[in-house]
Amino acid sequence: MQTKRLTAFIGAALIAVLLAAPASAATTGTLCGRVTAFTAPTAVADGSLTINGTVEVIDSSAFAAIGAATLATLQALATAGATTCLDVQANGSGAIVDIAIAATAQICGTVGFNSTLSAYTIDGVALPMPLVTADADLSALLGATATGDGTLCADVSVNTGTGLLTAITVNGSVNLCGTATLTADAATLEGVDVPLTLLDADAQAALAAAVDAGADVCVTATIADTTVVDAALTAHVHVCGDVALNASGDASVGGVTLDSSLLSANAAALLQLAANAGGTACADVVAAASGGGTTISVAVTVNVCATVTAVSGGTVTLGGVSIDIGSQAASEIQVGDRVCVSADAGPTGSTSPPTGTVVDAAAASSSPSGSSTGPTSVSNTAVREVEGGSVAMLGITLLALAGMLTQGLVRRRARHR
Repeated sequence: MQTKRLTAFIGAALIAVLLAAPASAATTGTLCGRVTAFTAPTAVADGSLTINGTVEVIDSSAFAAIGAATLATLQALATAGATTCLDVQANGSGAIVDIAIAATAQICGTVGFNSTLSAYTIDGVALPMPLVTADADLSALLGATATGDGTLCADVSVNTGTGLLTAITVNGSVNLCGTATLTADAATLEGVDVPLTLLDADAQAALAAAVDAGADVCVTATIADTTVVDAALTAHVHVCGDVALNASGDASVGGVTLDSSLLSANAAALLQLAANAGGTACADVVAAASGGGTTISVAVTVNVCATVTAVSGGTVTLGGVSIDIGSQAASEIQVGDRVCVSADAGPTGSTSPPTGTVVDAAAASSSPSGSSTGPTSVSNTAVREVEGGSVAMLGITLLALAGMLTQGLVRRRARHR
């Protein structure tokens, strides 16, 4: 019975030791991490090093190889729980046979935040926060990357006397998403400043529209030595409302400004028509990161009522703008008719004429020859104007009353029989 208890006790003790920190088979190379325990090897006994939560065995043969200053530095790092980088040599069994403080190293991997240590981490290696907070750009990049579980590489410099990190720079690619703010020189997103010079003129105009509309955007930023050196924009801005144009050709749709550089000639003409006739418009500005740059597409839809000044084939001209509405619809419209259309213009660079659908059409008081004519019959695809809607509703009401009167007469005749 006592033997069983002793065996159980020894087993539990071994399990506790194994769970305390996982052992590792070291490989020759650079090892970075937070040192939390150190036991120096002797001529007859192995030592150990706990770094980044993993126990590394230091072979007794390293007693003659590792200098006294390095052993003292490792002990000081363990006492402080500090992060360092080491150049290690390992034997075939995975035991360390020599250690030196590395002057430089690179740490690559997922960026996170260790709430227990209150420190940013890369590949699980805690970075000294005094170094991070001393560099606002570094702090912002780590914070933005940790939010999205992104990856970066950190190049670190180490004091070979103390083993402490003295400098950190990061490299890689970061996706920054959210609401941006603009200054004359930069866009700030997730606390990171992106120089506007890294975006071409159209991308800057699309970004300005997104900021004006309060729309979220994403910027894919390339980082070199903790500096944003390249950027591409991804965004979708959808705005609708009243239209106005300024002397430079910039359009305001629903209070959001669209730079004239974003508009095709057809889109600009439709917006001018809507502005002149008191119509409304919707605009979609789409920016897509592609091949390290940004492609921009802008589509415009206007809803406007105006007098027809020309009809040719399937095209009608309203306020100087020719709109393709199809030959069937155009055949029922004459010069002088007031027509309401919903018309579309394609992205910047599109040469196709605007296309439209007739929403409502009211004939002129007389045809070009002077003969009187009734309302033009055109298939509706949206709500008619108020006047037309009132007439239509009155007609429906009169028909309903006529039906009720007819049913009443039939019943009265039946009773008389």
